[in-house]
Amino acid sequence: MNEEVLSFQFDDVIIDLRAGRVLKAGTPVALEPKAYDLLVLLASRSGALVTRQEVLDRVWAGVYVTDNAVARVIAQVRRVLGDSARDSRYIETVPTRGYRLIVPVTRQTGPADAAESPQGRPSPAPTPTDPLAEAVPMIERVRLDPTAETPVPAATAHPFWAAGLAALALVSIFLAWRSQATSPRPAAAPVVGVRTQVTSSPALDAFPAWSPDGRAIAYASDRGGRFEIFVRDLAAGGDRLALTSDGQHNVHPAWSPDGSRLAYHSSGRGGIWVMARSGGPPSQISRFGSRPAWSPDGTRIAFQGAPYTEPSATAFETFGPSSLWVVEAGGGTPRRATQGWRPEGSHVRPTWFPDGRRLFFASQRLDTTVFWSVDLDSGALTQVLDAGARALDAVMAPDGRAVYYVRMDDHFDLWTLPLTSRGAAAGAPQLLLPPSELDVRHVAVHPRGDQVAYVAMATLGGLRSLPLHRDGVPSGPSISVAADAVRSARRPSFSPDGARVAFERQTAGAPPSVWLLDLARGSLSSLLKGPLDARDPAWSRDGQHVYFETGEGEAVALRALRIADGQVEDVARLVDGDHTLLRPRVSPDRTRLAYTRSAEGQLEVWVRTIAGGQDTRVARLGDGAAFPTWSPDGRQLALDVWKDGHAQVYVADLASGTLAQVSRDVDQAWVRSWSPDGTRLAFAGARDGRWNVWSVARDGADLRQLTTYGDEHHYVRNPEWSPQGDRLVYEFASFSRAPHGVPARSRRMRGVTNQSRRAGPRVPSP
Repeated sequence: MNEEVLSFQFDDVIIDLRAGRVLKAGTPVALEPKAYDLLVLLASRSGALVTRQEVLDRVWAGVYVTDNAVARVIAQVRRVLGDSARDSRYIETVPTRGYRLIVPVTRQTGPADAAESPQGRPSPAPTPTDPLAEAVPMIERVRLDPTAETPVPAATAHPFWAAGLAALALVSIFLAWRSQATSPRPAAAPVVGVRTQVTSSPALDAFPAWSPDGRAIAYASDRGGRFEIFVRDLAAGGDRLALTSDGQHNVHPAWSPDGSRLAYHSSGRGGIWVMARSGGPPSQISRFGSRPAWSPDGTRIAFQGAPYTEPSATAFETFGPSSLWVVEAGGGTPRRATQGWRPEGSHVRPTWFPDGRRLFFASQRLDTTVFWSVDLDSGALTQVLDAGARALDAVMAPDGRAVYYVRMDDHFDLWTLPLTSRGAAAGAPQLLLPPSELDVRHVAVHPRGDQVAYVAMATLGGLRSLPLHRDGVPSGPSISVAADAVRSARRPSFSPDGARVAFERQTAGAPPSVWLLDLARGSLSSLLKGPLDARDPAWSRDGQHVYFETGEGEAVALRALRIADGQVEDVARLVDGDHTLLRPRVSPDRTRLAYTRSAEGQLEVWVRTIAGGQDTRVARLGDGAAFPTWSPDGRQLALDVWKDGHAQVYVADLASGTLAQVSRDVDQAWVRSWSPDGTRLAFAGARDGRWNVWSVARDGADLRQLTTYGDEHHYVRNPEWSPQGDRLVYEFASFSRAPHGVPARSRRMRGVTNQSRRAGPRVPSP
């Protein structure tokens, strides 16, 4: 009978290989997957030197990373173990060579054939010669019994968090998709096979689309500085053809059913365009919209009404109200297929059912995504699934029997939902690809339904501080702060004295929490004790409280931490009947809440008195208004207003009820804060696809671009003005341009069936 290693133990540390977790002094500790794998490797070779090359081969499995990535993961393991490089208790660094675990390790073993999988079948035996296989079996396929109920994945002990720059690549997953039953019983799961890289470039390759014969992939790449449409023949040594070269930021390619034409969205020119597969001049068939999708007979094209915002991992397909439209493939007047915000959310990513009479689409709300179908003749809507979290890139298989989508919870993973012939859910969603080294986005399904192409990207996010002169002009370059936030540091808020910044911090294996950054010392500390799920902090004007959101579902609430004694007080429930109070902001005098809510198919801005609960609508115009922020004197609100998929900053005067547009000459303007004297506003703005920090005078004059990021490989959010007016702190994330491309190769996938916990409602940063 084969023996399986069940755990490693040294000192007060236990590595539980069955559960995939690490305990120190009996308490689980948070480790990202790479750190966990590295610790398992060191424990399996206790006392022996593990070279850097072995670490790269075993832990990163051929994916290109720098030495800094290895050093970062080693540092994380040391922090969790209470170790240090200078005074090593556990991990010794062997200069220029590698690492060694210097404590005795005890192994607990058991019979391999006694281990039961969650489905009640024997787990695959690990490969004896591979210590990492002892921790997580390296398998060729993930199979589910087609006659059994699909189990709900358990909570993982180490969800993935991308924390390094990497090249972005199109990747193909080869899947054997079993036939589905038309009854609602759970259907068979796909069988996962080999992963193959399709493109390799230090630029951003995104938005893949399979040709109808499956022999080529069209995609958008900004290797020339602007997105253009390329087609790559998948045969060995296949050519890469640049289909467009007009510098107009072209994305979202879609093949006609006969493969002779491609439709795409041009951000520069706007709308939907069609051109021949062989090249030539394109023709515009709609002056607005993005995400084109051809009907099965090739006579019509469906599209979402709003343009897309950006290609980053966390980006929505669009933001703000969006309806679905259908236009003749040769051009003409588009016909509306859905009404904006009915059902609630932005209607995005239309896909045709095989009968050509219905569309599948996603309705993206601020806190979750719901999948729907719409009958084009009657307009009847049918709900397919509430994803329970943000779900992106939903696309139907060509035979209409499955939907693939990316679920964005505490990480990114790929799911599939089996469908009946009528388009209803045929079972529970099934985890197809668990979290890995890179974020999964931009899913496309092969015409046969047996392969999926997607984009893999890594994101490095944090906060930056930009010094300012008294007149609000930058006095020097920005610098990185809160650099060790691991996954993300977002939504900063200054203390009244300007010495500290509260922000939302996301780390591996833990819910979001509120942390404090001491700007003078550069030190970080947790503001809240315990595992409380806390997000979107905001400091009170008097400095006595930090407000934050917590909870999920019906229990979402706004609470306040009292700085003096650490006590937490309830401020307001954020679910009120049919309405949720989104992104609430407490007024400077602590008597009112400004918030966003959805009503009558549109986003609106309201103000509520905290004591009496009296509500007053402030703004309902354009395609929607959202995300208010108080002026220093509490007399005005800055907010975003959407029109035709573009957001601009408006200011509402609460006494007179007047609304005035403030920002112009930018494509997107997502407001965050006021200058201390109330004369200027800071916002994250996009022009020509490039996000930067901007400011503008209260009267709309003197628009200033304060940062100079020149490409689409990073974005900014939430610039927060210090109370002294001497700096802005803002979110910054970069998600491409590694020093080298990732080498193309095929390798076996690591198969697991775990999923992280469900997060509570989380309003995205605009």
